[in-house]
This record gives sequence, structure tokens and C-alpha cells, in this order.
Amino acid sequence: MRTHFREEPQKGAFMSKTQVAVWSELKPGTPAYAIVAGVGLVVVRWPAGDEVSVLYGRCKHRGALMSDGYVKGENIVCGVHNWDYQIRTGISSYNSEERLEKFSSGIDGDEVWVDEDEVAAWAKENPQAYDRDGYQGLYQDLHGTSDEPHTGTIRELANHGLEKTGHHGPMAAMGVPGPELPRWADIQIVTAQLARLPRLDDEPVATDLTIGPNAKRPLRLDIPLFVSDMSFGALSEEAKVALSKGAELTGTGGHLPGDKVRGKIAKVRGLPEGTPAISPPRLPDWDCEENFRDFANEVREVSGGIPIGVKLSAQHIEADIDSALRIGVDYIILDGRGGGTGAAPLIFRNNISVPTIPALARARRHLDQRGRQDITVIVTGGLRTPDDFAKAMALGADGIAVSNAAIQAIGCLAMRACHTNNCPVGIATQKPHLRKRLPINEASERLARFFGSSVDLMKILARACGHTRLGELCIDDLTTWKREMADLSGVAYGGVGS
Repeated sequence: MRTHFREEPQKGAFMSKTQVAVWSELKPGTPAYAIVAGVGLVVVRWPAGDEVSVLYGRCKHRGALMSDGYVKGENIVCGVHNWDYQIRTGISSYNSEERLEKFSSGIDGDEVWVDEDEVAAWAKENPQAYDRDGYQGLYQDLHGTSDEPHTGTIRELANHGLEKTGHHGPMAAMGVPGPELPRWADIQIVTAQLARLPRLDDEPVATDLTIGPNAKRPLRLDIPLFVSDMSFGALSEEAKVALSKGAELTGTGGHLPGDKVRGKIAKVRGLPEGTPAISPPRLPDWDCEENFRDFANEVREVSGGIPIGVKLSAQHIEADIDSALRIGVDYIILDGRGGGTGAAPLIFRNNISVPTIPALARARRHLDQRGRQDITVIVTGGLRTPDDFAKAMALGADGIAVSNAAIQAIGCLAMRACHTNNCPVGIATQKPHLRKRLPINEASERLARFFGSSVDLMKILARACGHTRLGELCIDDLTTWKREMADLSGVAYGGVGS
């Protein structure tokens, strides 16, 4: 029987050997996951020779599983952001002050073992906070997503609805995050009390939305929230199905890197596998409004009169709306700066588009001036929470389309790896072993709870303002104490001296 292990006398002469892998099943250079004494480990059979390393199994960068990574030369590389560590020592090649703890380990026959006492002693000095039965369990990111607002609110509503908080939602001291874009938090809701009476808690509030009321076949939704369009390919098939099923439960209706263009994605897009899918700025054969109008009329005729609409990035807002009206649309989806995408050139991502709040205000004002209240306005771009949604409707939106909040609700951890094809929870990836990690039914139920809970909280705000329909929310229900916000949005300035 073969026995091999590293001697480290300074850590104690007695070892508590615990099996972490089967030697004959370990592929050289292929990391494997194990858990001992509550600590996640990565087991690596060296590419050459009969040796093994057992290291702490979480990347020091963002806490991703090192077992999801790969071996390159003498390093093990994190599969999410390509952080690498030396297999022999655990020391980071990026930063020598960072290291994955290396534990005493060895091979006994076909058994790969680690010293459990040593792992447990290390864990006492380095407590493991992972709740493996909690939100996204094994794949949690304990380093936090400080640049992604409202993750806690979204996850709480997605997981538990209003079950834990009561129907008025979470309670907390007032605090305002500080992104550079105009913030919904800088707009306040002014509620009814005497001049207009608030509604009682048990009074019903209508939530339905009709898209394209003048169309022969208007689209009627139970709630004014739905999932924004996100491309099949940028998201996995499982993510698309979960989003669709979740939306159905509630009664709602760039640039794709080559690594994602595989299998069904490549077939649907008509591209060779591995070829980046780069969308053109427009359809090459469509060079005037007449092309769009002819196509709209054709679809309207073939479909028996379904609503026809356009999705507009917030650019030349008034001019683009006038063009859409000449084409003959029934609805407009307006996408303001503040939204996100899985992959985009930085020159575009960082430099274009009007922020959502002033874009929506300008669109509503322009349509009202044209006397076109019959055009349904859907807004998207950076809206995350129920209070955002209610304020957007008061500012002039008829409905809200969400994308980032929707994928967070089904399980996105905001690891900022969408463009790498390495999403560790199976949402923004086409890798089969990662896609399997997304539980479709559970994810769809999370989305349904998030939407349902959000609408319930929006109804509370509508009652407080004295309304019986969400669609009755209006700009008179809003105020701001910031002059700049008042100028951008048309919301009444409520500060001293107004």
C-alpha cells in the first residue's frame, strides 16, 4: 500500500486523517471540491508526479469556489476572475500577501486525506460565515457587492416576500446610497391626509395595465411590472425559462462574446460556434422611417392587431418619440442610463444615454404636449425596488420593465462576470456544468414573490396618496428638496423658499 504525505512537525505530530477525495478519480490538473470541519477546500492532483495539495477553497478576491477554476502551469486559477495561486504554496501570483491556506495532506492507497484537526484549528481563527442552506448556498459572495445597490432588499423579497417583514415591508433607519446618476431616493412621495383623504388599508387598489389601448388586440397585464427583454445567449436557457415562468406566475407578460456562442445559441443566431455576435447599429436594409412603418403595418395586419412598439435608448428623446409616432406605434419602452448589460464596449457603457429620471420626465411631457396619452410608456434602466417603481409611475410611466432586479431575484450574485461566461450560479453563462446550478422552479418562484411583494408595497403607497389604482399615481404625489432634481424631473421643489 502506497503512503505519501507532507511532514509539518510545527503543526503537531498527531494527525486526524479525513478522506477528501479518491486518488484514482482525481484528474491531474483538475481541481475538486471538498468540505471538512465546515471549511470548503480545493483538492489538486499535481499535473506531474504523485503529489496532491489541499488548499482553502475560496478565492481571496471575491470568494468564488476555486474548484470551479483550472490549473495553468504551477498555479490554480479562479474560474470567475482569473485570480491565481501557486499550487505548492497557496500564495497568490497577483499579490504575495494573499494566500490560500495549505493544509497537511497525503495519499494512502487510493484515499486522499487531509488533517481535519488542522483544518478545524484554522477555522477557529478564520470563522466561515457561509450559510450553505441560505441564498445561493455554496456560491455566496461574502465579500459583498458594494457597487450594486439594493441586493439585500431584492433577495429578501425574492426569498420570503413580505412574510418576515409584515405587509409594510422592511423597517430601517433612513439612509441614502450615493451613485453619480440622479437618484430615485432624491424624490419623495407626498401622501394624502386632509385636502385629499388617504385610503384605508383594506380598500382594493387596481394594478392592471393595458398596453396599446387603441390597438385591436390590446395586451392586458395583471400588474405593471414585467421582465425586460434580455437576449438568449447572454443568459442561459435555464435563466430565460426561470424568468418566463416567474413572470407567468404573476400574470405579466450588444454584444455577445464568442465563448457564449455555442450549441443552440449558435444555431439560433446562425453563427459558427465561438464567433462573437455583434449586433449592427441598425438593420442595414432599413434606412428610413417608411421601412419601419411598413414592417409595423405588416405585423399589425398578420397578427390581427396586436400592439406595436419600439424600445428606445434615451438619446434624442423628443425627436425619437416623434419618429415613433409617425411610424404608428402603440407603446414605447424607454431605456434610460442606469440600466445594465451583460457585455458592452466601455466607450458606449461609460459615455452615452440620458439618465432614466430626466428621460422619463421629458418623454411624458412631450407625449402630453402632443396629446398622445394613448401611447403606453414603459420605463426601464436602473429601477430596483418597489419605491422606485411607484415613483416612476408617478413621474409618468404606465409600467416598468426590470432586468437587473429580475435576474437578482432568480439568483444573480452580481459577481461582475457576465461577459466572461463564468457566471458561478448558471445565469449569464453557457457552460453546462454551471447552468445546472440554477434551480428553475425555485428561481421562478423567487421572481414571482419579488413581483407580488413589490406590487403589494406599491399599493400601500397608492393608498397613502389617496388612490384606488396604481395608474392614478401622478407628479402631484412627488416632491424633491434638491433644485437640480426639480430642474431635471419637473417634480415640485419642496425646500425652503419655494
